[in-house]
Amino acid sequence: MLMVNGILVQHMNLNKWILLAVPGMVLACAFLIRYGGINYGFPIIIHPDEAQVVFRSLDMIFRGDLNPHFFSYPSLLLYILAAIFSGIHAIGQATGAYGAFTDIPIPTLHYWGRMLIILLSVFTVYAVYYAGSLLFRKWIATVSALFITVSFLHIQNSFIITVDSPMAFFISAAFCFSILIWSRGSRLRYYLLNGLFIGLAVGTKYTACFAVLPMILAHVFKVRENGKPVIDRKIIIGLLVIPAVFLVTTPYAILDFKAFFEAVRNEGVHYRSGHAGHDSYSVSYGYYLNSLVNKYGLFPLILAFAGATGLAVRNYLTALICISFPLAFFLFIGSYTVHFDRNIVSLIPFLALFSGFGLQTMFGLAFSAAAIRKPWIGHAASMVILILCIYGVYDQSEKSFENLRIINLPDTRWISKLWVEDHLPPGSVIGEERTYSPIIDHGRFRVDRLDQYGFIKNPLKNYDFIITSSGNYERFLENPEKYPVAAERYREILSSHTLLVEFKGDNINLSGPDIRVYQVLKSEPPVQKNHKDKP
Repeated sequence: MLMVNGILVQHMNLNKWILLAVPGMVLACAFLIRYGGINYGFPIIIHPDEAQVVFRSLDMIFRGDLNPHFFSYPSLLLYILAAIFSGIHAIGQATGAYGAFTDIPIPTLHYWGRMLIILLSVFTVYAVYYAGSLLFRKWIATVSALFITVSFLHIQNSFIITVDSPMAFFISAAFCFSILIWSRGSRLRYYLLNGLFIGLAVGTKYTACFAVLPMILAHVFKVRENGKPVIDRKIIIGLLVIPAVFLVTTPYAILDFKAFFEAVRNEGVHYRSGHAGHDSYSVSYGYYLNSLVNKYGLFPLILAFAGATGLAVRNYLTALICISFPLAFFLFIGSYTVHFDRNIVSLIPFLALFSGFGLQTMFGLAFSAAAIRKPWIGHAASMVILILCIYGVYDQSEKSFENLRIINLPDTRWISKLWVEDHLPPGSVIGEERTYSPIIDHGRFRVDRLDQYGFIKNPLKNYDFIITSSGNYERFLENPEKYPVAAERYREILSSHTLLVEFKGDNINLSGPDIRVYQVLKSEPPVQKNHKDKP
């Protein structure tokens, strides 16, 4: 009997270790996969949004001014990066590695900035697991963490220094405290921490303001369940913490209100008016749904809808708390014309939670149907569901690893930069558009860095050579009915000058956009004025 009990105890301990080890392995995988993209683009910086964020952080350091003079995003990430970069400089000075700040290679700064994003992204995976363990069983929490671990959309944005992955972490952390309010009682510390993380999320990206909805609903449902007044000291304090934290992280929203207001207004105008190649004819719901199908997975998405439905049947109040942020956020962000995949990264943690519970819901339905008819039907249905689930995880993993393979290839912008600097005569006048083009040595050549799509509006006769990128012209040539003037202008440019060399991003030997270097023919026709389409 003792031996039997001993065996039982060993089994219990083994199960306990498995419950701890499997989530740990998922987190380790989440880190290793995302770390695989940390050298993306090196030795040059090729992601335009990443370069913008890092530049603004460095600009504050060089000016010695905490005002970023940039409010398209709030300031939290800029301040964190500035602190990291200053720490790198201080350590470098102490060890003798660096003297002046400018001695630090730009890729080194990006490396550690990307490490921050990777760590926050892994913490998001853990937040999904923790929220799942509060809401469901441990195995469902682990499955949910696995879904976000392999999500192509989440991975793709987990090693780039932009605001979306940090925002997703802060929102996920805030959501955990909303669940704690709902499941364990309305304690003041839950409200304080909930408000803290919501404030940090809004201090990262303005659209995170919808993260307050789970907190409010969790509070209302809990106090009404206990027969207490809805308005009390704890919810007031929790809500007041949000703007307080936002203003601490973005103080110049008040101190430089005019610039702040203008920047936020311009972002709204930008998203409503259009962004060439990244805009719909009206709303963007279809675009974002298609992105989720491709970059979260069709079957995981079906599981998420099943999980949300199953949760609503089991406990509609819990379902409302869980779905309030992703639904409101999706309805808001999809109402704009302009769309970018990274805008919906914050939906992935919630979809992963629903997908985990959806798996249990589907198993439950299968065995419920089997109980009515024959048991083997339930086993067969469960096997089909499991195979589809494995396929969904495999599909997203394959896309993610293929993307990592591609982005770690030599980039066309680096190879073309080397070619230009080796083959074109020193002192040549070179025209190139900002974004998606190589940055040519200004000391060796007279380089005119035009605005993005600058070739459309500017005559080229003053240049000896021009450098074009498919990242600029392809969006117009592929949609001539939408951008007729821009498409015609690019066709004219690409056919009227002498192509010297082309570097193709074939994803086999090179990644990145196609880069073309042209010698300009001075008899180029004049630019035609037309305002039918605006790039």
